[in-house]
Amino acid sequence: MLQEEEPIQAFTNLGLTYLQAKVYVTLLKFGSSGANVKKIALHAAMARQDIYRILPVLENYGLVEKIIAIPTRYRPVALEDGLSLLMEQRTREYQNMQNKAKMVLKNFVPQEPQYFESTSQFRITSARPLFMKRLKEGLTQVENSVDLIYGDSLLRAIVFDTMDAFERAVARGVKIRVIMTKGEQALDRNLEILTKSPTFELRFAKEDVPVGLVIFDEKEVEFQATQNIVPTFWSNNDNIVKLAQVYFFSMWQ
Repeated sequence: MLQEEEPIQAFTNLGLTYLQAKVYVTLLKFGSSGANVKKIALHAAMARQDIYRILPVLENYGLVEKIIAIPTRYRPVALEDGLSLLMEQRTREYQNMQNKAKMVLKNFVPQEPQYFESTSQFRITSARPLFMKRLKEGLTQVENSVDLIYGDSLLRAIVFDTMDAFERAVARGVKIRVIMTKGEQALDRNLEILTKSPTFELRFAKEDVPVGLVIFDEKEVEFQATQNIVPTFWSNNDNIVKLAQVYFFSMWQ
């Protein structure tokens, strides 16, 4: 006997509604002999009118076959085949979305702003992947220096996700200074590798780091807005960068 919730969840993840998935999983229990609407409704604990509405949809998906008999019965395709059919459908939908996105990018023509834009910019990032992507870009584009301060666990996570960018930066001779809290665990392998570079310097804070941040070339800064990695606050405003430098230097000393 199938455990219902796991296959139902699998099919809802692949695009079926909960009730559609429930009807199909119920039919799977009857096997290749199938069942009529009355039996399906009884075993699925659903109203017959819902079964009548759902079965044609499942037929269109290729998950159910109608058996001409008195009364009419419905037979499910095998579980493995049903999963494959829906996965193929999802793949096609994803490819179609990719093609549409490419067309939008190809045909989009940005409009020149009709207003004066200040050189100072500010933005908030709430998605961790976007923050990591921008951090990698910063490490790739930085010319002279990176100052970074975070708590032990957050710093380990940041270095783990961006290690390749850190290695390329120190290989170019970028001066990187890092402050972190001293955790209970030993220094991890990535940080040990970086500390071997003459341009990478690591110091441990005597107290908890109140605010994490990273400064690139003394020109832009990204602040930790909460105790988590994200959200973050980024700016290239001169005064904000100077405040960040004073904060970092006081911790460095």
